[in-house]
Amino acid sequence: MGGGGGGGGGRIALAYAFRYRDEIEQLILESSGVGIAEESERVRRYQSDRQLADQLAKNGIVWFQKYWTELKIFTTQQTLSQEVRVHFPIMAVSYIC
Repeated sequence: MGGGGGGGGGRIALAYAFRYRDEIEQLILESSGVGIAEESERVRRYQSDRQLADQLAKNGIVWFQKYWTELKIFTTQQTLSQEVRVHFPIMAVSYIC
């Protein structure tokens, strides 16, 4: 059996793999980890995530989609043609809603 996950789902997959290691032959994790070890960093991350959640509640999903896609990690998407990029907001908002 194999498994996989990304983000929070990756942590669940990792926890499952540790608990049931005899059942798992392979595990693929993408953008995932065991979490933040340092307590002060976990607190800082929680506060940051809380602020972002508040902004999302206030400004809506279209605002969040624009905010998210403008993060530095997605800079390479800006090199895609406008013909391709024009579909990202529609797909992201449709998927989440």
